[in-house]
Amino acid sequence: MHATLAAVVGMGGLALGSSVSAGDIVFLDQIGGGVFNPTALSSSQFPPGRPESAITTVDNFTLQSPTFAGAPLRITRIEAAVAGLQNFVSFDLIDSWTIQIYSSLEASTQSLFGDIHSESFSFPDALTDGFSSFGGMPVELATFDVDIVLDPGTYWLAVVMGNDGTINGTSGIAGSAIGGGTAFFSGPGLGDFFALGNPAAYRIIGTVIPGPGAALFLMWIPFARRRRSRV
Repeated sequence: MHATLAAVVGMGGLALGSSVSAGDIVFLDQIGGGVFNPTALSSSQFPPGRPESAITTVDNFTLQSPTFAGAPLRITRIEAAVAGLQNFVSFDLIDSWTIQIYSSLEASTQSLFGDIHSESFSFPDALTDGFSSFGGMPVELATFDVDIVLDPGTYWLAVVMGNDGTINGTSGIAGSAIGGGTAFFSGPGLGDFFALGNPAAYRIIGTVIPGPGAALFLMWIPFARRRRSRV
C-alpha cells in the first residue's frame, strides 16, 4: 500500500504524453517522468478468454476531494506503463485490455472482474512509445478514456492484458520507481496475493462532482455580487 498523490493540475501537462486540462485532478501518479523500476510486473489473462487463469498486478489508490468534502469523484482517464516481457513481439498482438477496480485486495483474488468496476477495450485510446525498456523489451504508455464515478475512499486497480503467450510472449505493468509501498500479484490464477516490493506504474486522472449544496453556493456568489453592485 502507498500514500496516494492527489493534486489539482493547472494548464500544461504531465510528462510522457499525458496532457491534462485546468481543474483536472491527478489522483495517482506512479509513472511520473518515466524512470521505471527495473522489475516489470506480469498482468495477464493467459490464455485469453480464461478469466480463471489471470494473474494481475493490483495497486491501491485513494480518492479524496480537494474542494467539497464527501463529493463524488469522476475518473476520466486511467494510464498504465505497459511492458513487453519474455518473448514479447508487439502490443498490436494483445487480444484484449481490461480495467478492473476492486473494493479490496482480497476481492481481487476471487475474480478477474472488479466488484466496483470492470471495463473491456479492444485497444487503448492511445498507446505512446518512446519510453525506457526492460532488457530491450518495449515500454509504452497505454491511455484509457473512462467515465467512472466513485465516492471518496480507497480502491484497488488492475490493468490486465489478454495475451497468447505462445504467439506474443508475456506482458505486464512496469514497476514504478516513485511512490511508496508495493503493488501485489493477485487474481483467480493465484487465488491469493503477495507483495511485489515496489508500486505499479499507474496514473489516474479525474474531476470532482460538486454536490447540490456546492452548486447552490456557486450560484449564490454571482447573485450576491450583483446585489452589491447596485448599492
